[in-house]
Amino acid sequence: MLLSPIPTEPIECSYTDRVLVVGEAAGQVKTTTQGGIYYGMLCAAMAAETLEFAAKKDDFRAQVLKRYEQAWTKEISQELKTGLSLREVFAMGPHHIQMGLLKILPGTAISGEPGLVHAQRPPYQVLATDSLDHASLAELYWLGEVVEAFHNNRYFPSFFAWLRASGEDVAVFFEGLLALCRERNFFNRAATQELLSELLVAGTAERAEGDLIRELLCFDWLRCGHHHLPAPLGATADLAVWREALARRLPLNFAPHYDYQSRADFFRKSMFMPFSGAALRCLGLGEGGAGLVAFLPGRTASLQRFQKTVFFPDSN
Repeated sequence: MLLSPIPTEPIECSYTDRVLVVGEAAGQVKTTTQGGIYYGMLCAAMAAETLEFAAKKDDFRAQVLKRYEQAWTKEISQELKTGLSLREVFAMGPHHIQMGLLKILPGTAISGEPGLVHAQRPPYQVLATDSLDHASLAELYWLGEVVEAFHNNRYFPSFFAWLRASGEDVAVFFEGLLALCRERNFFNRAATQELLSELLVAGTAERAEGDLIRELLCFDWLRCGHHHLPAPLGATADLAVWREALARRLPLNFAPHYDYQSRADFFRKSMFMPFSGAALRCLGLGEGGAGLVAFLPGRTASLQRFQKTVFFPDSN
């Protein structure tokens, strides 16, 4: 069971006879950051208004106090649901996540809905609703840009599989990544795999699992067909050392990968890198111990067309 000290969704009911539940206890927490100060103050004001109304009527029954829940859910429930939806979609393990914001055609029935504000020029994007102001919608737009830049490609399947299995709140993760992207001027730079890797390394450097994450990113990098490691992933590592060590260890013929005639090509065209037992367990390779992975020149038949790999257990 995964226990969270901070609620990740609102409670079922925030009122009963003579009781109102406010703030973190009610799950009034921003789902993308798990911050609760602003929502807590906002909902506390609504609770005070409801109690003042109840006091004037001298009636503190649930049927009177329910106006508190009606007020706060109308104000912030849509933003809470957005964060919950991102977590639920990510947990499914999709190849792509599209976070497009609604667009409205002028003159249609929905364009006249109260509280709905949209641009007057194509593509007529929604600028605000009765439950999300313009600033909130803008933040969701940039959050969607980060999700699409990092997730919707073939670059990091092992990393995101680990993130999904770790049980971490993905909305919180991507919100932190968005802050880092703004700090590093990401949106004015080309979203190359090297830059994306650099930001993921920087964003997870202080974690206890930092070394494991770097290994998973190295695996994903080499599986995409690169023949070197970029600076963020350890460009100084001499991968040729591991090629030479394995060449001394393997026999002259090693079916089905090579025979004595193709042996030189196998070692010349493949990339080799050692991985810890923890990383290999995440990758589903080996039986728990450390080992070496060879990234072969041939590609898989999958949609992503990754380099084929061969695992060699540590001989020690």
